[in-house]
Amino acid sequence: DQEEVLAAFAEAFDVAPSASRFKKAGVAFIQEQVAHWPHLAPPHASQWINSMPKLLWTLQMRDPELTHTVLVLLGSLARRSAALPEARSLMASLQARLVPFFRATLPSGESAAGPFAHLPPATQRQALALLYFLAPLTPALLAAMAASLTLPSLPKDSLSRALEMVALLADRRLQPLDSALSLLVTVAANADCEGLQEDEEEEAMVVEDESVTYWTDFLKVHLHPRTCHDLTQGLASDYSCFASGMGGAGLDDGAGALVVQEWEDNLHWWVEEC
Repeated sequence: DQEEVLAAFAEAFDVAPSASRFKKAGVAFIQEQVAHWPHLAPPHASQWINSMPKLLWTLQMRDPELTHTVLVLLGSLARRSAALPEARSLMASLQARLVPFFRATLPSGESAAGPFAHLPPATQRQALALLYFLAPLTPALLAAMAASLTLPSLPKDSLSRALEMVALLADRRLQPLDSALSLLVTVAANADCEGLQEDEEEEAMVVEDESVTYWTDFLKVHLHPRTCHDLTQGLASDYSCFASGMGGAGLDDGAGALVVQEWEDNLHWWVEEC
């Protein structure tokens, strides 16, 4: 009967390789089965839901698309779980299983970044959306999240979204203020340490490259071509034309007129972008 079929599927789903075609098809099947959860829950719904955090961990980076699908599924379930206390309790219990997704503890006892840190930004945002609906977050999950947010490789957009989410949870009293502040302070302290290290490296830097000619050669960012102008073309050697503005001697005709035209074209280009 149907219950026996679902039981056989649940058993096969648990043992199937995480990146297999069966696993991907199984997640799609579960999505259909729990479409009306928690009001209408199939017999193995709790077992399926509890298996999802392990799938996120075992997938690592092998199938980011499937990881994204699982996060969307869990986020939808977490959002709907508020309707029933039993469902809310089930989703809250997932937090401990989600810790390795953000920060894993190796058999040696050392910590390592979880899959979250290496996923595409869109998938990271989906993971943060899941955490929002699981709030209040446990100290263990917050600590794992903070460890991920302090990684240099994390995109700045994901970092800013995570901090905004934590601040919003605290503002709406969905997360205790002290735990939210603890995460924010941890991330801020790490950012200060990185900034201090960068400053020390800059102070110790000695430029010995003979190819350096202008001060702009020391810039760390690349300037757009339309922001730079060669003042050595079309102007008097003493640049006296600037004393009387753009209409000064030497800028009305010939090479000077071309310089003026270039300045105006570039200015219009930037202003029109606004």
